[in-house]
Amino acid sequence: MRKLMTIMCFLVCASLSAQTLEVSRDKNDNVILVDQSGATVSGPYVSAEFNQKFNVWTVKTSNGKFGMLSDSGKELRPAKYSFFGEISDDGIFWINTGGKDLDTQKSIQKYFTSHMSEFSKKEKDPEKLLKERERMEDLYCHGMVDIYGTKVYSGKFGYADCTGKIILDAKYNLVATGFSEEGLAWYMKGSKYGVIDNSGKIILAPTYKRIYDYHNSLAIVYGKKNKYGYINTSGELVTPDIFTAAGNADNVIPWVKGVPAKVPAGCYSEYAQQASVGQGYGMEEKHAMVGPDGKLLSPLKYDYIGELQDGMAYCGYDDCVTFVNSEGREILPAIFKKAWNFKDGLAVASLPFRAGVGEINTRSVRGDMEYFGVIDKQGRVVVPFVYSEYKGRSEGTFLFEDSSGAVWLDNDGNRLYENHNFSKAHVFVDSIAPVSINGRWGYMDREGNVIVECMYENEALKFVDGYAWVCLSGKYGAIDKNGTVVVPILLDSYEDAMTLCATVLKENGGAPLGIRQVEIFGKKKLNQKVRFKISETIPEDNWDF
Repeated sequence: MRKLMTIMCFLVCASLSAQTLEVSRDKNDNVILVDQSGATVSGPYVSAEFNQKFNVWTVKTSNGKFGMLSDSGKELRPAKYSFFGEISDDGIFWINTGGKDLDTQKSIQKYFTSHMSEFSKKEKDPEKLLKERERMEDLYCHGMVDIYGTKVYSGKFGYADCTGKIILDAKYNLVATGFSEEGLAWYMKGSKYGVIDNSGKIILAPTYKRIYDYHNSLAIVYGKKNKYGYINTSGELVTPDIFTAAGNADNVIPWVKGVPAKVPAGCYSEYAQQASVGQGYGMEEKHAMVGPDGKLLSPLKYDYIGELQDGMAYCGYDDCVTFVNSEGREILPAIFKKAWNFKDGLAVASLPFRAGVGEINTRSVRGDMEYFGVIDKQGRVVVPFVYSEYKGRSEGTFLFEDSSGAVWLDNDGNRLYENHNFSKAHVFVDSIAPVSINGRWGYMDREGNVIVECMYENEALKFVDGYAWVCLSGKYGAIDKNGTVVVPILLDSYEDAMTLCATVLKENGGAPLGIRQVEIFGKKKLNQKVRFKISETIPEDNWDF
């Protein structure tokens, strides 16, 4: 008990510890670390960054080398490393010696720029544009490998922790950016991959052409015959590397892909019958689910396998969709045309026929008609399959469309906002939904109050940072959530309105812009690489563009 209390006291004290050194500058403008009296404790450096979680400093010296100090300035790792990786939640980071920045970014900059240019032509929603940019930037370079699997840094790699301990000597060609929840990571020696744990113990010697990150105690391996399988946390091959593809994202049932062998029905126990190499009798490749032990949970029959959410995943085959549980068992008949993920025990799906509340039809029906509704995990119809379109789900509501227009329903299938007759609408975001009557758009709040009358042209966009971009008489501007025009509707495009909101309006403290300000913007156009300030008192020619 005394030991437990000592540990708890240590944890509390550690959590309450404060940063004792501060960043300052010497007379040569170099970074130094000083104590509370202003006395220099360590430095000079090019940079110094403090990690509050682990109370350590990462410093970079004038010769471009990285080191690590305690909060008091004690050296934990000497400044001799070419690069440090980001410190993960377990306090471990990768280290590099003898490395150089290979600047592989330049080789894919053209691709990145081209992709965003094409994406912006089709997508005008600023939030989606931002998310796509963030997604691409995340792919663009993740740790030590870019989106093409090319090394970003040369040299040798290893691991260290925030106590200064070397977990893995920096003598390997490549290592994972961090350890999995299982405390495992892959490493590369020569041209082969192996597995280590977070104590530095070798779990698997370099064996495979490629090993991917662990998820749910399994890791994908790429073997000698250029095929995929899975290994477990002991490094044992539990799913033979005979498949053409495999996947195991965090929220997806692990799966493999291959050509089904022509075998009698029910004979799916042998892997040789699951995937034939070069003997697939001209059949298309199919997917099968993989269990936590690496064994197949289903035959190779699915065209696709969806995300596992709320204990369920949708799977498609033979132009139909079914639902399976985490054990790979089909719990609903394969009769749906489309399906979405389960959430709170409910999922949206579509049928080629109409179905009322409580009904579930196991008929195998084909046809061009499509009706949308909602089912529970037992296959009972909660919202009847009578709607022609499904628009989305948010904030406890489902949004459908039928011949009468937009229809909102709650999780019990009850119709909402029956006092309105909107022809079109979008889902709620921050309790506000764009709505339309006779081709004109406005906004409604979660209580059903119309907060902006349906008066604007083109399809209304959701509010971002409190502003929405609108169109009237072919010109564009922006409004706030009260319907107040904050960017006069005088601009030629959404892009111009977006730019003004993202830069000028923000710098102007959110105060509505004047006509004169927008007119000047329209004349000069904003160079997006430069920012400018707004002032009614500064002459036009002196504006800082």
